[in-house]
This record gives sequence, C-alpha cells and structure tokens, in this order.
Amino acid sequence: MLAFMTTARCRAVPLALALAVVAVSGSAGCSGGDVDRGSTAPTDSGVRSSGNMSGGSDVAGSGESAEDATRTGPSSVDATGGEDTDADPGDTSVPDATGTEPLNACGGTQLLVHAGREASPGESCGPCEDGELVCGGPDLLECDGAGDLNTCGGCAPLDEEPGDPCGPCAAWFCDGVDEVTCEPALLGPECEDISGECEALRCASIGRRCIEEEPPLEARCGDCFPTLEESGERCLLPLRPPPDLRATEGAHADRVELTWGSVRDATGWAIYRGEERVAELEEAEPRQWADEGAPAGTFAGALGVSVEATSVLARVSLTAPETVAGAPVTYRVRALEGEREGPVSEEATGYRSAPTFARFERWSGQSWVSTGPSFTASAPAPRITLGDASASTDREDAVALTLAGAEIEDGEPAEVRVRAVARIGPDHVAPGPERTVSVRRPAGSLLLSWERSVPPDDPFLPLGLSGTAVEDTSAPADGSPRRYRACGTSPGAATACSAPVEGRRQSTDPRVALAGEPDVGVRSLTAMVELTEPGRPRAERLGLCAAVEGEDEPRCRTFPTSTDTMQIEIGIEDLPPGGLVALTPFAERSDRRFSGPTTTVRMRPDGAGLFVANATSTHVLLVWSPVAGAARYRILRDGVPVATVSAPNTSWVDSGVERGSVIPDSLELTASDDRTDGTVVVAWNLPSAQPGGLYTWRLIPLNADDVPGELTEDVTAMVEAPRVDAWQLAIDDADWLNIGARNVFRDFFPESGRIEPGELARLEPERFDAVVWSAAEAEGVPGSPRSYRLRALMNDDSTVETEPATGRAAVGPLTVAWERSTGPDLPEDDEEWVRLEDEGVVLEDTDLASDRALRWWRARVSAAGAADAFTPAVAGRPAAPPPPPVTGLVATLDTRDDGVLLDWAVQDGQARYDILREGVPIATDLTGPPFLDVDAPASPAPGAPVLSATRPGDGNALAEAVRLTWTPGEPVPGDRVDYTVIARNEDGLAAPASEPATGARGPAAITGWEVSRTDDPNDEPAFVPLAEDDVGDDGDEALTWLDTEAPRHDPEIALSAVGEPGGVRLEWAADPNTGVRVAHYRVRALTASGAGDASPSAEGGRALPDAMTVELFRTHSDGDTLLFEGTAEPLDGGYVDGLARIDGAPESYSIRVTPQEALTRDATATAARAAHDPVVLLEAALPTGDGWAIEGSITLPGTPAPARVRLCFGNNIGQSNPNSPTSACFLYDRPWQAGDGSFVLPGDPDRSSGESFGVTLRPEEGNLVYASGTFTVP
Repeated sequence: MLAFMTTARCRAVPLALALAVVAVSGSAGCSGGDVDRGSTAPTDSGVRSSGNMSGGSDVAGSGESAEDATRTGPSSVDATGGEDTDADPGDTSVPDATGTEPLNACGGTQLLVHAGREASPGESCGPCEDGELVCGGPDLLECDGAGDLNTCGGCAPLDEEPGDPCGPCAAWFCDGVDEVTCEPALLGPECEDISGECEALRCASIGRRCIEEEPPLEARCGDCFPTLEESGERCLLPLRPPPDLRATEGAHADRVELTWGSVRDATGWAIYRGEERVAELEEAEPRQWADEGAPAGTFAGALGVSVEATSVLARVSLTAPETVAGAPVTYRVRALEGEREGPVSEEATGYRSAPTFARFERWSGQSWVSTGPSFTASAPAPRITLGDASASTDREDAVALTLAGAEIEDGEPAEVRVRAVARIGPDHVAPGPERTVSVRRPAGSLLLSWERSVPPDDPFLPLGLSGTAVEDTSAPADGSPRRYRACGTSPGAATACSAPVEGRRQSTDPRVALAGEPDVGVRSLTAMVELTEPGRPRAERLGLCAAVEGEDEPRCRTFPTSTDTMQIEIGIEDLPPGGLVALTPFAERSDRRFSGPTTTVRMRPDGAGLFVANATSTHVLLVWSPVAGAARYRILRDGVPVATVSAPNTSWVDSGVERGSVIPDSLELTASDDRTDGTVVVAWNLPSAQPGGLYTWRLIPLNADDVPGELTEDVTAMVEAPRVDAWQLAIDDADWLNIGARNVFRDFFPESGRIEPGELARLEPERFDAVVWSAAEAEGVPGSPRSYRLRALMNDDSTVETEPATGRAAVGPLTVAWERSTGPDLPEDDEEWVRLEDEGVVLEDTDLASDRALRWWRARVSAAGAADAFTPAVAGRPAAPPPPPVTGLVATLDTRDDGVLLDWAVQDGQARYDILREGVPIATDLTGPPFLDVDAPASPAPGAPVLSATRPGDGNALAEAVRLTWTPGEPVPGDRVDYTVIARNEDGLAAPASEPATGARGPAAITGWEVSRTDDPNDEPAFVPLAEDDVGDDGDEALTWLDTEAPRHDPEIALSAVGEPGGVRLEWAADPNTGVRVAHYRVRALTASGAGDASPSAEGGRALPDAMTVELFRTHSDGDTLLFEGTAEPLDGGYVDGLARIDGAPESYSIRVTPQEALTRDATATAARAAHDPVVLLEAALPTGDGWAIEGSITLPGTPAPARVRLCFGNNIGQSNPNSPTSACFLYDRPWQAGDGSFVLPGDPDRSSGESFGVTLRPEEGNLVYASGTFTVP
C-alpha cells in the first residue's frame, strides 16, 4: 500500500441508509472512535443528541424515530436537572408600569415571538427564510409558505437523494448540507468482501471496481461499475436527458427563451432547433439560452395602399396589415461533459410573438424615410402642349390670331415604394415586404388665353381673348406691329405659351425715299421725292429737309400731294458752295411726319471744274461745271482714263472703286444667363469697318473732233467704310427675324427656370424647446439654354454673321416661407395650413414646446424667374425634455477580476445610457444598469509564489513522488479608472455627465498553475499546466502537488552470505546515500491575462522506497533456484538457506531487488554451510480419509550424524519448549540409516481445525532440531 494514498472517510449517513447498513453488517462502516458520541446537531427548534451510528441502537436516541428526534422541542429539563415546569416558554409578555398590556401587531396583549425571538408579521421565517410570518391569532405568529430542509439539512435542492445507490457497492452521501458525493457502502452481502486495501483505495468513490490480485500483488482500481461510464480517469453516471425543457410561446418578439433543469456532471449543453444543432454552451450555468434565430413574426398580409390623385396633387394612404407570431419550432437540449454527450431532452415548442407595428416608410430615391399614414407623393404634373401660333398682317380691320392645336396630357406616372416596419424587440425593427404603386396626376381642364406686347421689349399683357382662333380688333390702326402668343393654363400644370409671332393690321404709314441721285449745283440742288407707300390715310404732303453742315436747323420745303401724286421734285436754294448737305425726304399727315432715308451730298464749289459730290462705300459721285464747246468729257482716275461722258451730262458715278470692308470677327454677340425676369437679353456691338481706296480724278473736255481742252484740277476722295443698314436674328433653328436697326434684343420666350424643393431635413432632433427643419436641399434650376445668331445687313449689300451665343433664363435667390398644419393629421387642403412668420432656409418652430404636439410642416420655396414650389410635408414633434443626470453611480473597486461592474439609480425620463471611461465612450445606447466593463485595465498577474519541495533527508520526503508546496504571490489589482454615465431621453437628448466613480478590476483570478522541472538549474525548461484536480490545498492558503514523474531514488544494494550449521545466512541492505537524484522546480500562476512571475527554483527529490520486491536465488550451472520472493520492509533483511549443501561445499547466491517499477538492483555472494545438525523439511499437510497427515523429508548428514531418530509432533513443539518430553513422538523411532528421507505422519483425529502443529527431530544424542514450518490442521 503506498503511503500517500488516503484512507476512506467516515461520513454522516442518512438514517435510512445507516439502518440498512446495520441490518446487513452490524456496523455503519465506522469504528466507535470515528464519531463523537457527545456531539450535537442543530434542529429547527433546538439541539438534539447525536448517538454513535456504528452500533445502530443509539441512532436518534433510544425509542424515538428519526422524525421525532428531529422535531424535538426545547428541553423539558432545566439546566440544573430540575423537573419540567408549567411555565409557557412562549409567554414573554411584560405589563407596563400602569398595569395595562399594550396591543401587539396581531391585536393581542402579549409580546409576539417566533422560534424564541421577538418577531413581527411580514418577517421571513422557516429554516430557509423563505416563509413569511402571519398572524395566527391575537398573540400568535405562524410561518406561512416555508419550505422544508433537504435531506442533508440544507436549503438548496440536492442533485441526488442520499442513500440511493451510485454503484454496486457505493451510495450517495451528504457532503455538507447542500451537496452529495458517491462513497463506498455495504449495500448487500456481495459488498462484504471489500478488504482493507480496497477500502483504503476508495475505488467506489471514483466509480471503479476494486481488483485484488493474489499476494504479493497489491489491490488496484479496475473498470467502471456497470452503471457508470468512462470519462477520462473518472467513472461517472451516464448523462441524463435535461429535464423540464421549456420554451417561451409568444413571450418575446425578438427571441425564444429556453430554460431546463440541471444534469449531474454536465459542463455544457448542445441546443437543437428542429434537427439542426444551433448552439453549444461551454458553461453549465446558467441553464438558459435565447434563440434570436427563431423565425420572426411578420405581417400577415400585404400593406394596404390607396391613391387619390388630382391634377394638383397625388395622396397615398397606407394601412398597416395585421401581424402574426413567428412559426413554431421545436427544441431539444442534450448535456455535454468533455467528449461525452448525453441523450436529448423531450421536445419543447416555442415561437416568437407577433411584432408590433412601428411606422411607415417610403423610398426617397436614396434611402428609406419615415412617413405618416397619408402623404403627398411626388408625381410629375400634367403637361400642356401648344401648337404654332400665327398672326395676320393683311387685314385692315383686325389681326387674325390662330393656334394650330392645344392639348393637355396626364402627368407621367411615378412609382412610389412604401413599406411597413414592425418592431420585434426593444432595439430591433424589421421591415415588411415593400409595395410599389404607380401614381399619376390626371389632366384638368385647359384654358387658352392670348397675350400681346409692343416690340421689341415690352412685356406681354392679357388680351382677354380665349380660343384657338380669335381676332384682335384693338390692334393699332396705323399698322404698328405687335407680338402675340397663346398661353394654356390648367390646375396643377405649368403654364405653357406658344412661340411669339408678329402681326399687324395692314400697313397704313406712308413711306418716302429719294428717287435717283440729287442734281447738285453750286448754291442749289434739286431732288426727286418719291412716295413709295401712300399709307392710310394717304399722306397729305411731301417734303424735303436739307441739313447744311454748320447750321443748327435744317431747311425744309413741303408740297401738298394729290390722289395720284407719287413724285415731287423739290429744289432748295441758297446753299453754301462746296458744303455738305444731308437730304431727308418726308411725308406728312395731320397726325405726324414720316421721314425716309437720309442721303448726304456735297455742293459744287464756286467756279470749280470737277469735284466729288458724294463718296459712299460702293461708289463715288463726280460732278463738274459744263465747258463751252465740249461735246463730251474724258474722266481719268489716277491718270488712267476710266470713262467718257457725253455732254450735256455733268456728273458720273464711279462704281469701279475699291470698296470698304468690315473687319473680320469685329462683330460680337452676347446672350444673358443671369436675368430672373424670364427673359434673355441679346446684345452686340457695331462691327468695325475700314474705308475703300483713295483716288484722284481729273476731267478733260473734248470737242466734236475729240480735241482735248484744258485739264481740270485734281480732286481726291476716299471710298467710305460700309455701315449697317439693318439687323437679323435667328433663335435656335428658326428662320432669320428682321429686328430693324437696334443693337439690343430681348427674348421674352425662353424656357422658364424652375425650383426643385427637395425634402426637409430635421436638424437638432434632440431639441425639446423647438422643432428645427432645414430646406437646404431646395435649389433653383435655370431654364434650358437657347442659341442665338446675329446677321448684319450692310449698306453695300454684304452681310456679316456672328458665332452662336447661348443664353438662358435664370432663377433668382430662393426665399423660403414655412407653413404648419393645424392638427396632427396631414392637411387635405390649403385651409388646414397656417403660414408662419419665420422665413429662411432653417425654421426654428418653438410654438409646440409646451405640449409636444404632433404637427406637419412644409416649405414654400419662391424665387424670381420660377414658379413657387412646395416641399413634401413632414411630421414631427419636439423632443422629450432632457433627462436628469445619472446619480448614485458606483463602481466595483478591486473586487471582481472579470471587469468593473457599474450600477446607478434609474430615474424617470432616462431611456438610454452612454458609459465613458476616462472621458472616452466605451458603450452607448444601454437600456439600463448594471454594466460590466470587461475591457477595463487588466489586473497584472500575481507575484512570484514561494515554493518548497521535499527531498531526501528532510524528514518529509516521499518515495513515490516529490511534493511541491507553494504559497501564491501577492495579488495585484488593476489600474484605477474614473467612469461617468450620460443619460439620454427617448429622443436621444443627453443630460450632463454623472459625477465620476472610480473603479478597478480586482486581482486576477488564478485559473491554474504551471510547473517546470529540470535536472540543470541553469536550464530554462518549458512550463506545463497542472490539472486542476492534481493541485491540493495544504492549508494556510498553501497549495501542493505531487510529482510522480520525478527522478526516483536508486540506491545500491549489498548482499552478504555467512555459513552456519543450519545453512547459509544471507543478509542484504540498501545504501541510502547512493542513487539520490534531485530536480529543480519552478511554479507560476495562470490568469485570464496570462502567466504570472515564476517562483525561485526549489530543489526536490524522492526518498528511499519504503519497501522493495526481493528475489533471492541459489545459483548453479544448471539453473537458479528461487529461495525467496517477497516484499522487504524495511529495505534490509535476511534469509537462511537451510537447504544449502551439507557437505560444506560453497554455494553461490544472487539477489535481485526491485525498489520501484522498471528498475532493479543485483548483488551476489558466496558461502558454505558450517557444521550443523540434521535438518527436517516439512512439505505439506495432506488430508486423509479419516483425518490428515503431514508429509515431509529428513536430511541427516549433519555433523555428527545421529544414531537414532525420532519424529515428534505437537502444538508448538520445539518453539515454546524445545526440550519437551518425548511422549508426543509417534511412529518414527528407529536408528538412522543413510538414505532415510521421506515420511508421512498420520494426523491426530482429536485435534481441532485451526490448531498449529510442528514436528521435531530428536536424536538420541545431541540438540533438538525443529522443523522449518508449521501447518494448520485441515
């Protein structure tokens, strides 16, 4: 038996089991010294005496049942041994000084007591404090609802019932008051053969059979009991199906919660949903799990959607469908322990509850946004399309206006995506299936109206005419042009106008011009004024004005006209010779004068021959004085004849001159893109031009015979640069439009800009004093660009075109006005909106802060150059007021190694909490306390342990192992940190941070130990973990561990042999000073954060074994004879080889000693037998038919040899009295002869079984020889 193995403990056995054991064996398994006969055990009402449980008769007191003994009340004998008195121990009322007794809480007059102490109704009671004291009468308290103690005297339910078997020869015993343990027990006759060794091994406590081999082998623990299963080195009861599996049915929308009962030895759980293994729990507690993957509840049907659309708006109304619970699922649970898996539990069905409707949402184009049950959808407006307009110019009485066509179409369909959102838990929502509906605003009635403006830039004004064909009888009778357009309007649609056209009543203005070149003299000129358009009414007068260079007022002459007068020759005299004169023809009517184009001429110089009367951009007019006798005139340009003019003509137009030209790219066109009045202004400059050639002319008069006369003086002139007579403009791809001589044109008909209102955004949603909206998404979009081209009509019949210029109508700065609904519902019409005084992109509406009413808002966005637009309506209310700051914040300090636990007081108005560590957020949106900061600064590993180890010579050394003993190092808590908590209300508005609380992790919990072992103290061996069950408690916080793998003590063995007369005496001994081996150890603690510091090295080694297996041989060439085999305790011993050779020849011996497993030591010795007496060798006790006999042999070549031999036998013959008389000698008494040997002695029938007998050899002379061995009579 190894010395370090413990013996079986004697435990308190439940009464029923103790009686059962006594009935079988007469003992409860413990000696009388194992139980304190005078000990007392507490009961509900006092104390009771506990007798010796080993005898059986003293259990619970003589003559009482166990229940009676347990319920014994206060002793009826007083402390002095006096008899019982009649005093009521419950009567403890005390009258007051006046002699009147006060009323107690139950209406009586006595002091209320319970279980020997003063008490009051409502207090807890019962052995487990789970009952409540109630009045049972005026002066009586009773304990209501109290539970009973368990069988072991505790309050917690026991996993097994004491007394129930846990193996064939083991039962459950109380281990304290709330635990049970499996221990050996004599549960039947088959358990009575448990030997002392097996009992000491306590195999039953680990669920294994005890196997006893034939001596000298030791007993050992074998296989598990049939009812148990292997689990590593342990035998455990099979894992049971978890009992009482329950699943919530519709209790939670976001999960199904499972709970189940405990299973002995379970260290974890496997959870099945249907046939799928959905989770494994690695801890045995708590026995619960929340399945968030169970099918969620959903909406029962489709979202209800209805659309009501007009030409002005389209409203979508939503109806939430009903919700249904999640689909039921079945669950099963099985217990886990290491590699073992128990059977699954019974099924339990659970399901998630139906979710609650949370809100409606619609797709904004970028994300889902909340909306009310009814909202205005963004749908394109109906569209008005107008054909081309036309205006007449050939009617005298009116301008006929026609429109090629007009129609209005429904707005383009728009898709609206909506969905309902369900709330499936405190912090989770789930959208239902979305629906897409088509929304279309229908066309309304179309109204056509005509507008008119005065060219070129006056605004259009209504004419009051409607229809596709109308007449403007109010057009000016004088034929002044007007611009016309038709415009269509319809509710909800943008106004559309046709492209403008010009129309007039038939022209009535007279038109006048000069016919031909004026006849210019020295002081007078004559010009023909032609009435090219008589006008209506007809022009009454024609006239000519001559504006003389240097004079302030022109000289004008007027002549009346007749019905058929179309030309009048008008002369003007007294003009300055050689001067420039601008001639302007005109026609007059009673109402006004109508002027024609102006022509500039130069008067003839006084007495001059040739001069330039007019130099234009295309020709030069030469005029000369007639020469007497001249038949014709030859004209020279720059000395070269260019023309001959016959008399009497005295003028000639030179058209062969080099003309002037326009400088390329000098005409530039611009079109505005910043005007917000709905127009585009097109502007341009006059093109730059350069004059033509510079020439010199001379005139030679010729007579009829072509005889030249005298040349005139030279005249010089330059051809003028061309100038613009008129302009034409083209817009986009339209034809050229004559726009007269202006240099600015205003386009009144570009596409108007528009406003994109966007959607409102909620700002500062945490504001409880206001609702703040932003219309920052609103923007003005300019109209589509138009292309403009300009063409100049020059007076030399040439044209100049510009590159296109782009212009568009702009949108002015946006202004935002705000409107709010009068009630909580989305307004159906404009009367339900209230215009707010606030304007601007951001609205801060403070009118609802007091009652937090739900309202709707929209913004009217306006800008010059665009029609007003409304944002979609949005709903909201002010946020809840800020919550009060968190108070009562506490944090654990140096007490928990798994983190820092925070707790605080919850107050009204607080909905969510943020946790800050050292001012940095570590958790947000918590619903309440407590909070465990598992990321708090980790605690350092404890300091280095103090280690010692057993070694040979220190008195505590063990042969089977090295015992390490250590004290854990000093624990160190984590760093201290400050925590604050910020409370938020349901809208997220935060309160000020709480006062800080300081917390810190407690010292790191030691989760295990590691040890290193090396033969060389300078090595750095690896640490290996120790199994938790292998580390023991040595008291005073010290821990211990046995290293059974430590180097063994391997002593040298010495064998000596000495010859004696009776044989050869052999002796052996182990040298304790040899074979000593030591190892160097270090230990360190393991924590969740890592390993701690290692201890200093400690030296340890095994002691010399307490016992050895010895095999002693007599060696011969033909084989060894085993003389002795057994266990030597102590490690030295001896043996006499009585069968050594009697002739004195030496014998050789060897010994093989096995001090420990797999290690042997050998030694040899040689000796010869000394002079000796005869030897008797007894071999066996044999049964015979009438008794028994002893068989043996005699070897008598002793020195000296005997002459006569007697064999005797008797009880203890030769031991107590080697010289006893020979009267006990039988049958064998004859002279010695060589070869005498075997014998059989008959048994004595009178001897009783169990007596010991010996045989003596008594020679006639010499000493008595006692046989080696005794036998027990069969």
